[in-house]
Amino acid sequence: LALSAFCLLASGSFASIIGLVIAFGVSRMFERGGFRQMTYMLAGLIVAGIIMFPLIAPRFEYQFGEDGSEGFVPQTLTYRFYLWETIFFPALERNNNWLWGINPNLQGGIFTWAWTENQYLYLLVRSGAVSLVGHLIWVGMTAAWLYRQAKRSTGLARALSVSLFSLLAALTVMGMTNEVFTNSGSID
Repeated sequence: LALSAFCLLASGSFASIIGLVIAFGVSRMFERGGFRQMTYMLAGLIVAGIIMFPLIAPRFEYQFGEDGSEGFVPQTLTYRFYLWETIFFPALERNNNWLWGINPNLQGGIFTWAWTENQYLYLLVRSGAVSLVGHLIWVGMTAAWLYRQAKRSTGLARALSVSLFSLLAALTVMGMTNEVFTNSGSID
C-alpha cells in the first residue's frame, strides 16, 4: 500500500491516489479499528508530497495553473467535460440510438477523440443503455455478494472479500473519469 501510494504520488496520478484512499477507506469500514491506519497513510502521503514537491510541482501547475489561477477543478477534468459535451453526447443525439449505442466507425469515423474518459459514457456510446444497465446490475450483484461474503467469512476468505469489495467500490467511483473496467492501468 505504501509503495503503491508513493509511486502514484511520484507519477502525479492524483485520481489514482484518490481511488487508493477510497478503497482503503471502504476496507476500513469492515475493520473498525483501522481508521488510525488510514490517518497514518494520509499523513504519510502528505509528508511524502512535501518531500517530493519538486517532482510533483510541474503536475500541479499543469492541472491548476502556476498560481492556482485555473481554479479548483483540474484542467484534465474540465477537458473531459468539454469532450463529453462536444463529441460524445452530440454523437449519441445525432445517431439517436441511446438504447443500443452507435458504431464509432460510421462514415469513416465520427469521433475525433478515441477515449470517452468515462466508463459509463463508454458503455452508452459503444453498446447503449442495454450494456450500461447490464454493467450496473453486474456491479450491484457482485458488490452485494462480496459484502455478504465479507460479513460471513473469516480468515483469508474475508480478507479477499473485503479487498475485492473495496477495489470494486473504488473502480466504480473512478469510472466517472476513466474507462477503468475496460482499459485499466496496472497500478489502478
